[in-house]
Amino acid sequence: MNYSIFKDNLLGLNFPKNKIDWDDAYNNSSNIHNSDHYFNLWKSQASKFRSTANCHLNILYDNETQSTYDLFLPIIRSKGTLIFIHGGYWTECSKSDWSHIAAGAVEHGWSVAIPNYPKCPQVRIADIFKYIAKAINYINQQHPGRLVVVGHSAGAHLVLRLLSGNILIDKGTQSALEKVVGISGVYDLSPLLLTKMNKILNLDLKECRSESPLRLVPNLNIPCSIYFGSQELSEFKRQARALVNTWKLLGISPELYIEDGCHHFNILDSLQCAQGNILHNALSIK
Repeated sequence: MNYSIFKDNLLGLNFPKNKIDWDDAYNNSSNIHNSDHYFNLWKSQASKFRSTANCHLNILYDNETQSTYDLFLPIIRSKGTLIFIHGGYWTECSKSDWSHIAAGAVEHGWSVAIPNYPKCPQVRIADIFKYIAKAINYINQQHPGRLVVVGHSAGAHLVLRLLSGNILIDKGTQSALEKVVGISGVYDLSPLLLTKMNKILNLDLKECRSESPLRLVPNLNIPCSIYFGSQELSEFKRQARALVNTWKLLGISPELYIEDGCHHFNILDSLQCAQGNILHNALSIK
């Protein structure tokens, strides 16, 4: 089967370019009331959590770019490592903005690693994926054991990309990896070609095909869960459903979950909170 043609037809990827405001369709900040509140809150929560957490900051994983990760540890012997890949449309944010995301997992006895990565336009999205794979391989080598990888927004794209197309995580990481969770992700990059942000992303058709999980055959059958909020923008809902439906037809069966009452930003409460649905799913807590 020609998977490329098959998926294009199935998903309607020849989208109506003249009927949708693509900038608005992917602009969460302009569509969520008082969106600046969340960014300010996250920075404050992250700083406060770091001040009391058992943590090791700025651990180097890539000499060339001086990229680092932060590691948050439980008081008890760690049950495993959850790696969180942050969002920011591949252009913004830092690991230090997201330290508080570790709180719930640490409470449950897990270590949490949050890596930085180079951003567009200094690098391309294809390069970012390589750095993320390198970070995950390195973290797994340094902290062997059970492994879960979770990504939000652009981070969700990156973690689902780990399972599709060319596989860059090594055999040891593949064996340790128990689950991948994508939250409010962009799994097909093609619509972003029609947005103003592409002046920074510098996407082209070739990269959209090579780096979009929706346009790639999944090559690692590792359990994965896909989340979006009931108040998410329509494009994020469409992309999540399309990924799940397409991968099921290709032999992989991701689980799809909708967090009631949540939008693109507050959905992260369900990962941060020790009792959150997303965290319980990620850590397989019944």
